[in-house]
Amino acid sequence: MFTMYNHLRDLARAHGMSPSKMMVGAGVSKTAFSNLRSKPDGTISPETARKIADYLKVSVDEVMGRKKEPALPDKLNPDYLKLNDVNRAAIDAAIAELLKGQKSSD
Repeated sequence: MFTMYNHLRDLARAHGMSPSKMMVGAGVSKTAFSNLRSKPDGTISPETARKIADYLKVSVDEVMGRKKEPALPDKLNPDYLKLNDVNRAAIDAAIAELLKGQKSSD
């Protein structure tokens, strides 16, 4: 079952940080995250979603847990499609970091 609490926790972990660090870094109260734990159907405000998205450099849709089909290159490892959203985000973030490092060393 999807819960915003679990989704944000997994999103933070996929970006190599704790949910607490993510919330503080985004300028959001840690209480806002903690409150979601006791409300399985709870959500966050659009403003909070935007702050987290800006901090993580992802879309608001990703923060809100909305499904999106990834833009896939012609030669994609078929196992990528077997990954869950959190693992795909982690792979995408790792690729972005590698490309950023590659550009600065060119």
